Amino acid sequence: MEIINKNKVGSDASKGVAKSKTYVILGAILIALGIVWLLFNYDVLSEAFFDYLFSWQSLVTIIGIVLLSTRNWVSGVVTTVTGVFFLVMDIFGVCVSFTKIVLPVLVIALGVVCLFVKRDEKEK
Repeated sequence: MEIINKNKVGSDASKGVAKSKTYVILGAILIALGIVWLLFNYDVLSEAFFDYLFSWQSLVTIIGIVLLSTRNWVSGVVTTVTGVFFLVMDIFGVCVSFTKIVLPVLVIALGVVCLFVKRDEKEK
């Protein structure tokens, strides 16, 4: 006779739902990128728009969105905000010193994350 652990079944089911949601979002993003690529190949979209869409900043933003869809909130928000920040900077041609502005802001963000991340009850 087999004993079924209800906690294990529930956790496996929720992991399956999260994984399938990730594939749906990733699939939708890939389809949209393919459509944009086709539109660029037929001169419907400008080269500047295409360059912004297929840049490393957009890739970081997409990775952040996928992380958010899997409910990895902290890493998803940090990755998405980082990608959007650098993408906006590139679009508007803003030049910001990494060591004067970006690095201190990242240190502040890391401190905020350390303050607000949930801790285990065992650590208290």
